[in-house]
Amino acid sequence: MALWADITDPQRHFETEVSARALKEPVLRYAIFAFSSRHLDRQDNTDVTEALQYHNRCVQLLIPALSGPREHITEDILAAVAILRQHEEMDGEDNQFHLTGTTHILNTVSTFGSSGGLGEAAAWLCLRQDIYISLTSQRPLRTNLQSFYQSDVFQRNDDFAWSSRMVFLLANILQGAFTDSTITHSTDQIEEWYSTKPHTFDPVRSIPKGPEPDQRLPVMWMLLPVHVIGIQYYHIAKIVLALSESSQASSTYESLRHSRTVEVRSNTNIFRSALTKDLEECTPPSAHGPRIGTFQREGREHVIYCTSQFSRLGLRSSASPGPKGCGIAIAIHECKDRLEYELAHSDIARTMARD
Repeated sequence: MALWADITDPQRHFETEVSARALKEPVLRYAIFAFSSRHLDRQDNTDVTEALQYHNRCVQLLIPALSGPREHITEDILAAVAILRQHEEMDGEDNQFHLTGTTHILNTVSTFGSSGGLGEAAAWLCLRQDIYISLTSQRPLRTNLQSFYQSDVFQRNDDFAWSSRMVFLLANILQGAFTDSTITHSTDQIEEWYSTKPHTFDPVRSIPKGPEPDQRLPVMWMLLPVHVIGIQYYHIAKIVLALSESSQASSTYESLRHSRTVEVRSNTNIFRSALTKDLEECTPPSAHGPRIGTFQREGREHVIYCTSQFSRLGLRSSASPGPKGCGIAIAIHECKDRLEYELAHSDIARTMARD
């Protein structure tokens, strides 16, 4: 966990400071135990009871601190809740309970974002966690960014500070992009960041995209993880801004929803047209027709393609290639019929109906 938690922290507080403090601070110790146990449970596919027990022990220690005066909320408390948030992200159903806790702490104790030490390191981790949920759930950022304005990352010139500034710029975009506020200033800021960034953020090696399936995107090799996070957040910010600028919707939230709907409709229509065309071209005139060999080969490929499209659209498919030409034909027809049924009863169909 520390590799991700400390990715923009040159002092690596979670790797060094948290582990040392956990020897004397039970709230940190149980948070680490809960995360570690859950991680091991996922690897071994074993019972999660032990992780749940550690989690509950940690929560029991957190409740009095979070329910009391704000001075009881220490940087150890914030770090523990941030670790539990990492634990929560590993669950199949992310209820975001601890994300609510971290944002509540940051919005209540505004000094953490610029306090230095473990408190600020935990605050930046919590901000990245909030950014992740904002992007995946398409909702505004919860964190009040005012607490970060006094951070020394805006005065330092090392690579960690540069990546942290890009994290902050993306957070600032997400905070305003889902409302009616302007994004012109944000566009200028991220372009200035990119044009003035240190040369260490340039790829050490680049491989252009090619015609093969595993070459659809270019490959970039970066020097360190901190450079990866800076460039990654830059491109995410560009995507969000592009959607905001090109959409006629009143907010980027509506723009993202509209783009998703258009993508689903386009993929569905292309898939239907391609599948219908494939059936017309591949279905042999008779069981003994001259195209039976071609049909067997192409049919098998089209069933695989059909099944992969079900997976891409988030649908289910039980169709599979059969050993004979007629079996493949049945599988293709079943796959097409199932597509029509699934589309009619899926969340995608309901989304399209609403729009």
